[in-house]
Amino acid sequence: MRRILWAIIKKDIKSILSSWKVWFPMVVLPIMLVVIVPSLLFFQLSHQGTKDIKGMDEMLRAIPVQYMLTTQLQKVAFVFSNYFFPTLFLFIPMLSSTIIAANTFAGEKERKTLETLLYAPVRLENLFFAKIIGVFVPAYFVTIISFVCSVLVNYYWLSHILPDFPIPYFRWFIHMGILCPSLVILGITFSVWTSARASTSQEAQQLSGLVVLPVLGIFMAQGTGLFIMETGPMILIAGLIILLDIFLVLFVSRSFSYESLLK
Repeated sequence: MRRILWAIIKKDIKSILSSWKVWFPMVVLPIMLVVIVPSLLFFQLSHQGTKDIKGMDEMLRAIPVQYMLTTQLQKVAFVFSNYFFPTLFLFIPMLSSTIIAANTFAGEKERKTLETLLYAPVRLENLFFAKIIGVFVPAYFVTIISFVCSVLVNYYWLSHILPDFPIPYFRWFIHMGILCPSLVILGITFSVWTSARASTSQEAQQLSGLVVLPVLGIFMAQGTGLFIMETGPMILIAGLIILLDIFLVLFVSRSFSYESLLK
């Protein structure tokens, strides 16, 4: 059975890499969010200053006093690199996982291979977990590569604005080691569930887009100063998402049936 499950995982990864409709958004999205948007904002800071940047008073007041930032330029650059861009980055694990996962069972239906897959001598729960692993690997790989690009872009621009800026290793560990993987699993589980009930991958992607709403809420709340993504709130949010992941995985795995998949 283990050999069959690994064959299913490899088949899913291969089908993801062979479909440009799946991997093309995963290439464009990180380029936009971790390269183009930060570069444009940092370029504006470097050449035009902070006069055109409004509505950041609450976030600027949240800067820890130990960093001893003296100029408005340094404070805004600190807020961008520590609060704005990390929250914007959370869209990458969510959207990449939903884009890929929406193509699982719905894609099998479109390719007329779902019935053949269901004839495999594996339990539906094991098939569900195989689908999750087959999506998690490429989705988290995209997240890691995007994180490396984000660090390089931020380091390049901050080296000119904040040359002595301390690197927040612990926050990066929480961000990439706990928060992002839990968001990937959340997006995958919800999207696999919707994919199993959708007739086409396009329909599944539209339904899976709803899972981005929590990240959008965090982004908007932080932008208005209602919520600041410090280390403590980040750990709390990661813990809540992990609990939600456990609930969804158990719920979705037990709700699978041959009848619902073949509808």
